[in-house]
Amino acid sequence: MKGKILAVGLISGEDGNRYTFEASDVSNLEGRSMEHLTGCEVDFEVSENMAKNIFITGRSINMANIQGQLMANDTQSIRFKFLLGIGLYFGGSFISLIPFLGWVLGGVLLIAGFVVFVLAVLGTKRTSESPTLFKNFILSIAIAVVALILAMIFGGTALLGGMAGYSSAGGFGLVVAVILLIVGSIAALVYNLLFFRELAFVTEQKFLLWAFYANILGSITAVIFIGWLVIVAAVVLWIIGFYQMKTIRKRTETDVMPWF
Repeated sequence: MKGKILAVGLISGEDGNRYTFEASDVSNLEGRSMEHLTGCEVDFEVSENMAKNIFITGRSINMANIQGQLMANDTQSIRFKFLLGIGLYFGGSFISLIPFLGWVLGGVLLIAGFVVFVLAVLGTKRTSESPTLFKNFILSIAIAVVALILAMIFGGTALLGGMAGYSSAGGFGLVVAVILLIVGSIAALVYNLLFFRELAFVTEQKFLLWAFYANILGSITAVIFIGWLVIVAAVVLWIIGFYQMKTIRKRTETDVMPWF
């Protein structure tokens, strides 16, 4: 029978009757709090006026439920966080195109999207018990940020030196800045590849790895129109990959992760 959870321990069935239940009766509770199930659609069996063998088939949209999914580390909640993070990020990117107010609101959405994505990666790391997933993710970001900051420092110093008449010092600074950007970008790209390779492996979604390759190809060819189409295709593949997430496997020492 189908029904809807009205409150903690109470289900309203499609027959118009109400049935009580215990947390142990929910087949896919997956560590979630009973308080966060209110409003969820369920499928269940009736035994002695009680709901048994309950399976959650749909989630409610309310702040308590959203908060519960952000804090939980079950597969469905992690998938929700990945999709929410992507939505906030791209939503913020588009809104940022609007002058003034869009810059502020877009920036807030971008930061929120990043935080939610980090929570999703942390949840995946804990569930898969991977020692490298989160580390590779952080290193891919940290290396890029540090390289960019150092390049800006050397580049800025070079420009100031050139304006002051020290052309040789200015030229050296610009060369160092370019080298830092190139080396930092390559190193960050390698760790980003390792992250998406492992993420695709533990979630059993090759679309995530394919999306990474497509994004790199699109970025390289972005000077022509087809490059932007490839980037859009990469985003679609990421969304499909995260949406299709149904399981997160445990990492073992004997794992062999494919590159494609």
